[in-house]
Amino acid sequence: MLDSVTTFVKASKLVLIVFTLAFITFLLLFIYINPGNTQPKLNEILLNPREAGWEDQYVEIYNPGDQTVYLNGWTLESAKSVLPLFGEIKPKQYSVYFGEINAFDGKITLKNNLGYTVDSFSFDPKNMGFSAGRVPDGSGQWLWTTTPTPGSSNNVSEEAGV
Repeated sequence: MLDSVTTFVKASKLVLIVFTLAFITFLLLFIYINPGNTQPKLNEILLNPREAGWEDQYVEIYNPGDQTVYLNGWTLESAKSVLPLFGEIKPKQYSVYFGEINAFDGKITLKNNLGYTVDSFSFDPKNMGFSAGRVPDGSGQWLWTTTPTPGSSNNVSEEAGV
């Protein structure tokens, strides 16, 4: 009798472990990695600004998806700095983060609250001081411009000669 109870307890523990692993796998595959779940994108940067009137550097994030994304716990990272993010981005909207972003290594990375890289942008540090933006927003090619557009759709009226 004691052997059958011990076997039942061991089998119950095994079932619980298998169920837990299956549930975690489901969450990872269908919530965090699902290609249909559109993630926010780096959309525009202005680091070490040269133009008069642009004293603050910034990184703009665009939400191309159909759901609000909460950025608490997300980060913008470079080799030498980490800028914690906060707030939310509504669908098809922008969020601009002003601050000290030491990206002299030529790379900015957007990480989610689990520490996974969602997007990144590598660039030649000699181009710092110009604005770089994706055209069209969130999905297109990165272009360098002399026309910064923080918080709005990127408009490359004059491409920078970099």
